[in-house]
Formats: sequence, C-alpha cells, structure tokens
Amino acid sequence: MVGLDGRDAPLARRTAEEWVRSRPDFQQRCREGTARFKEDALTRARLAHVRLLKLEGAARTAEEAAVELEAAVAAAVAEGAMAPIARVDAAGAVILSPVRLNRP
Repeated sequence: MVGLDGRDAPLARRTAEEWVRSRPDFQQRCREGTARFKEDALTRARLAHVRLLKLEGAARTAEEAAVELEAAVAAAVAEGAMAPIARVDAAGAVILSPVRLNRP
C-alpha cells in the first residue's frame, strides 16, 4: 500500500486502516450514508427536471448542462462513500492503574 505522500505506509498504519474498513459498523454507516445521499440527490434531480419544464432556449440548455454535471458528481460521490479511504493518523492507549506511576 502506498501512502498519500507516495511512499510505503508503515505496517501499523496499513493494519489499522484495513481494520477500520473491515468493521461491520463502519461498512453499515457507509451504506446508510450512501443511501441518504442518493435519496437527496434523487430529490434534487427531480426538482431540477421540474425547473427544466419551465425554461426555454439558452437558459434551458445551461440548466440541462448543470443537471448533467450534478448527476455525474452525485454518482462519483456515492461511489466514493461506499468505499471511502480511511486514513489512520494517530492511535493511542489509556492504561488505568491503582498504582500512581509518577511518584515524587
């Protein structure tokens, strides 16, 4: 795996990122978010088509181009939301102990 900087990502980062992507709750959230986004995109597309019915000439041509562009962007966003890049920038641990670790 190659990191965003073009170099090989350390094994710990690759392992953590694979772990995040493989979690069922992460995958479920991706599916749910994608479904909501697609519903919203469909609503916007329907509204745009209603607007198109009222337009003529150059205004209609411009609006048609905007509708096509928005549909293409929406499809790309939905595709990315189903398989996002999960980057782990930091990890930590909390250790609880009954013994004070920093004795004076």
